[in-house]
Amino acid sequence: MRNKKNLLKLAGNLLTVLAILLIIKKMADMDIDYSVLNHARSRMAVAAISVLYGIVILTIGWPWGNYVRMITGVKLFYPTVIFVMARANLLKYLPGNIFQYVGRNDLAVRENLKHSDVGLATFFEVITNLLAAGVLGFVFYFKGFVKIAGELRSLAGSTQIFIYGTLILIFAAVLFLLWKKKRDLMIRYFRILTDKRNWRVFLINFLFYVVNTLINAGLYAMTLIFVLGMRPGMSELHIIIGAFILSWIAGFIMLGAPGGIGIREFVMTFLVPQNVDPQMILLGLVVYRLINILGDILGFLFGCLLKKVSKG
Repeated sequence: MRNKKNLLKLAGNLLTVLAILLIIKKMADMDIDYSVLNHARSRMAVAAISVLYGIVILTIGWPWGNYVRMITGVKLFYPTVIFVMARANLLKYLPGNIFQYVGRNDLAVRENLKHSDVGLATFFEVITNLLAAGVLGFVFYFKGFVKIAGELRSLAGSTQIFIYGTLILIFAAVLFLLWKKKRDLMIRYFRILTDKRNWRVFLINFLFYVVNTLINAGLYAMTLIFVLGMRPGMSELHIIIGAFILSWIAGFIMLGAPGGIGIREFVMTFLVPQNVDPQMILLGLVVYRLINILGDILGFLFGCLLKKVSKG
């Protein structure tokens, strides 16, 4: 058992090194005009926002740890949880966009937990994150949704029925397959989900991700304003934040795109209004992606330091 743990830790370390190498390559390959960072003010803003983003990364293990504790009943050493989450976060840059979730199961090895329980905590965490972002995206991009809804109404009735019917059938098929293959596990998970004693954890984590999403969108807005010198009006900023959140959701759920690369840019260009300079928006996304990369590395280093200082 000890040898198995050592092998899993070694595999995790190797994946981390590979992720860092891919991050370095990605930074070298990024199509960014670094002349936008010629001014000392812009460079200072990038550094400050990167540190802030690194601190955000340091906090995202907390709601996930709450779910693990809720499911297992095991009291966790949170510096270890944060370290595992921060390290797993680097693995999102590996092709496939799934290694960050595989990497989280290092906690199961360290704490002698069931991998299925850690996986369920990850599932709850992802759903809570998407739900919070979805609510905020709808609120901030409401005017855009009204316009899109008007365009959808122009579709023929048969087309709408086909689209909605197909989505419902896919969802029903997935539920049926899960029930057939994992009935006992689904019953257990359903009981956890409907247990009123756990609702407080769901609510607290939901509120956490509301704040987290707002901070993330706020850091992007800070990139536009303090790094690129953009001066959007309040109505423009409102819709830009909404579009950013929705593009983040699209990049998050898209399999195969490391860190959602390419997906967010496409969605943002589709969602931002015509009166907003699309080139500035795209440049802001590229610079903010650079900030994300720096922040992800800083978050990992912060997590290592926290674990070492806490002697976990």
